[in-house]
Amino acid sequence: MKKRIIAGLTIKDNLVVQSISYEKYLPLGKLEYFVKNLNRWCVDEILIRDIDAYKSNKAPNFQIIETIKKLSYNTPLIYGGGILNSRFADKLFDYGVDRILLESIFFENKKEYESIINSVGAQSVVLSLSLNNGKLVNYNNKKNVKNSNIFIDHDFSPSEVLINDVKNDGSYGKFDEKNINIFKNIKAKLICHGGLTNIKTIKKILNKKNVSAICISNFLNFKEHQYQHIKKNLNLNSLRKEIYEN
Repeated sequence: MKKRIIAGLTIKDNLVVQSISYEKYLPLGKLEYFVKNLNRWCVDEILIRDIDAYKSNKAPNFQIIETIKKLSYNTPLIYGGGILNSRFADKLFDYGVDRILLESIFFENKKEYESIINSVGAQSVVLSLSLNNGKLVNYNNKKNVKNSNIFIDHDFSPSEVLINDVKNDGSYGKFDEKNINIFKNIKAKLICHGGLTNIKTIKKILNKKNVSAICISNFLNFKEHQYQHIKKNLNLNSLRKEIYEN
């Protein structure tokens, strides 16, 4: 099975922003420009998080999603933010989203989380779990959650679990590898995110059996062909080859 490098985009006020520890956000530009570039670079997948929808518990911005899907062509798209019930989840797939990202609902409304799994299927769901200094936190309100809540019923296991290193989000090469051990008993494969910029660290993480992908956000915007350079320097047979536009 090929491993993946996912490109992450964080949206606030309809703009792509640079996130630092999920507390500070620096505007980068219009979403459509970033999606066009990522598609041209043939990234493995695009993950989009709508900060506004997360924090205000409002519905997903379907207008944005429709625009994104038209631009992203065949690039698989994961969307997270404002997915409060199975009706919203079903509607997102009608708009062309490939998978959805759930987090707060997993802690705040387990019944609805299970309802979404039953409605769209486990393979269509990525569960996002955030860690700060090894402690599980609810992304929506930043409150600590008992680590016992990491337990995921096999009947409602998602396709993958996205691990967010909150403390090192926006940092340079400081992803805490100990976060992976916390999830060693989980059935689903892991996607690691936060501070992943160092090639040596990325390679080490991707070589772990329970890790299927990494997600890189801010670092992709620092220089041209960043995504391709990362893949080339990793030189891993488990990755799809990098593609440069003619």
